[in-house]
Amino acid sequence: MSWHSWFNVSGGAAALRSPITAIARNPNHLDLFVTGTDGRIYSTWWDAASGWASWFNVSGGMAALGSPITAVARNPNHLDLFVTGTDGRIYSTWWDASSGWANWFNVSGGMAALGSKITAVARNPDHLDLFVTGTDGRIYSTWWDASSGWANWFNVSGGMAALGSPIEAIARNPNHLDLFVTGTDGRIYSTWWDASGGWANWFNVSGGMAALKSPITAVARNPNHLDLFVTGTDGRIYSTWWDASGGWANWFNVSGGAAALGSEITAVARNPNHLDLFVTGTDGRIYSTWWDASGGWANWFNVSGGRAALKSPITPIARFPDHLDLFVTGTDGRIYSTWWHQSEQLRVHVKVLSEPTTVARATMMQSMRDVYASVGIDVVIASEETLNLPTLNDLDVGTCVVGSTTAEQNDLFGHRNSAGGNDICVYFVRSTVPPLNGCAAHPAGRPSAVVTSVASPWTMAHECGHVLGLPHVDDPNRLMMGGGTWNITNPPPDLIQSEINTMLESPLTV
Repeated sequence: MSWHSWFNVSGGAAALRSPITAIARNPNHLDLFVTGTDGRIYSTWWDAASGWASWFNVSGGMAALGSPITAVARNPNHLDLFVTGTDGRIYSTWWDASSGWANWFNVSGGMAALGSKITAVARNPDHLDLFVTGTDGRIYSTWWDASSGWANWFNVSGGMAALGSPIEAIARNPNHLDLFVTGTDGRIYSTWWDASGGWANWFNVSGGMAALKSPITAVARNPNHLDLFVTGTDGRIYSTWWDASGGWANWFNVSGGAAALGSEITAVARNPNHLDLFVTGTDGRIYSTWWDASGGWANWFNVSGGRAALKSPITPIARFPDHLDLFVTGTDGRIYSTWWHQSEQLRVHVKVLSEPTTVARATMMQSMRDVYASVGIDVVIASEETLNLPTLNDLDVGTCVVGSTTAEQNDLFGHRNSAGGNDICVYFVRSTVPPLNGCAAHPAGRPSAVVTSVASPWTMAHECGHVLGLPHVDDPNRLMMGGGTWNITNPPPDLIQSEINTMLESPLTV
């Protein structure tokens, strides 16, 4: 995955652990909402045409520090916001493209403990359902319909939770709702509403338990399937699923993941056969893993070095299936974002006869990843292997011209263990004859290059550029400069658009 570096969003800041709410009204637009360090409710937006705007206070709204702001887009030209105000009353406002922001108003007299999350679901463009834990610990709901306005609050099937407990709600179809909450006994409960039968009784989901107030995350990858995620009472990250054909499964630990008690596990389904998870780990690092129907669960990894205070929620949003945006309040209280975009992929197999002596091999590989990622190519180190081939360690490369290879090159490049026909093999050798930093001349059908022990940080990326079809250039600011990659100026080196096009059109990038 090609994750970009974290950046501060328009100078925004919030109290530690403050949730950042993000919503995409269309694939080229994002709206963010947060309670700022002064308790005022702020928003900014990003548009593909103009970038990030400045933060502004939404209609004078205020809330306790760290209060979550809930946002729903019932259609691309409308937003509804919900929050527990500084007086404990439940407030809402809306924005419409035709009229801008309205004033805040109290929703049907509703109240909750300070900082309580108001959960909102739009089952169709003319209907909203709200859920909250009330000041008496009962779980309440109300609804708004375009034909009748706001209804009175009611207790959902006798449900209760600790004050401030978040209620998770999801609509698998327009006539059905599923709710999830950690109950007053620490058990994980669910109920549902169906247009044909109303509200069901609460039940414990597969024996699951969590610390009081723990958020339960639910995702519907399709209308007949649910995935749940939670931090358990032992601090391990658990999941279960429900499928219409088999009911509820047992809880299981996701790839060994762990987090502080009460940590929120956020999840997004970019398509029906894929899930991405995010959490702040026990060391304060921001972690992710993914599940894919073709390969199951991956290992957890730190996202671009990101960190946050323990229990900080990470907000992911998929504006389209090949893109993710993340938002978090960092350890310095600034609001940060990063993004991932599905790249063309280049698979590289590393074969080592001699380790480099001037620049570490890991540095060369990371330098290549960085410069290729900047143009949308995800370099995957598919395998690493040590080769014991002493007679080829000082490799005769002849004139090192594409289409002309020596017997020694032909011999070395025959060692392609694990490599597919469109994979590049990079061989680390002691030296070449004549002496070079590297050489990308290779036999037809064996895309390969050699890198020597005196190579620069950019040699591996440069030689693989040749394998992808790029010639030498004169500009010392560019990756493909022909005067030796040690002489590249102003690193990281550049690739121009015509070079990028050639790389992306190569059959080796898929």
